[in-house]
Amino acid sequence: MNPFQRAARIFLFIFVISAILFVLLIFANGRSGLHPTPTATAQAISPTQGSGNPQPTEEPNQPDTNKNPDQNPSIWNSAITVITTVSTSIASFVGFIFTTIIGWRKEKRESALADIQRKQLEAELKKSKLETEKLKQASKKKSAAKKKK
Repeated sequence: MNPFQRAARIFLFIFVISAILFVLLIFANGRSGLHPTPTATAQAISPTQGSGNPQPTEEPNQPDTNKNPDQNPSIWNSAITVITTVSTSIASFVGFIFTTIIGWRKEKRESALADIQRKQLEAELKKSKLETEKLKQASKKKSAAKKKK
């Protein structure tokens, strides 16, 4: 296996792994129902007894995502999504560079091979011209010899 085939397989592997990770992230986001959580400004307001002035209160069902980022799964999911996207982009870019370089090298080899074949054909043409000239001269000598007899 030449190095270019090996590189192509490596890039294909990286691309497939990043695509699988991306699909898994999409699937995980869809199943867990992760949506943007309301911030501290979107609090439920309940009237207090006796004063008549509404007081903001936090809902106990909503997790506070600002206190501990380790408990916020959307941060990790977005980080993994960014890493997957960046790795896919890098793999695609490097694959593009390699295929471009391989194409240039292949074009150079093909042009060099075409030049060699052209030179061989020219040499064969010269050789065949010399042979036809020799045959013409030989046939002239035979015809001249026959005329003399």
